[in-house]
Amino acid sequence: MNNTKTATRIGAHALALSAILALSVAVPFFFHLAGLSGHVFLPIFSVLVIGSFYASPSVLTGAALLVPLLNTLITGMPALEPVPMMPLLTVEMVFTALAAGALRKRSTLLRLALPLTLGRVMSLPFVLIASGLSPSWWAGHFTAGIPGMFLNMAAAGAILFFFPPSGKGRERADR
Repeated sequence: MNNTKTATRIGAHALALSAILALSVAVPFFFHLAGLSGHVFLPIFSVLVIGSFYASPSVLTGAALLVPLLNTLITGMPALEPVPMMPLLTVEMVFTALAAGALRKRSTLLRLALPLTLGRVMSLPFVLIASGLSPSWWAGHFTAGIPGMFLNMAAAGAILFFFPPSGKGRERADR
């Protein structure tokens, strides 16, 4: 019995990770195809932010580590040169995933706003120490992405409204 439960849980985690990875490549690809700026709209974060309500913290963190690398290998974006965006986005996404996992039992609004903001802010030490980029470059990068932060929060909020995580929709329907 335990082996079946374990196998089912592993299968569910693998499926969630695969879905997050596939969608995290597709969403930015279509944004770029439409001529929309990735550094403004932050489409690489969209699935991660939404997935934080449905997937486990370990799946989310694994996805955060892999998404920028997969996108770079498949589409060439985020770039490695002249600005090392791929490692910078990896740092941002991992901190976003860790914060989302830590806030799992908090309010939806806090879970939407804080992880993405914290993830982006935590890239500043990377910029200062490892990238050779300036703090003013980082400030411009952060500021340019504010519309994308709001877009991601709004999109996740809409999806959560129509597709609440398991159990929450039934509670509302039973009232």
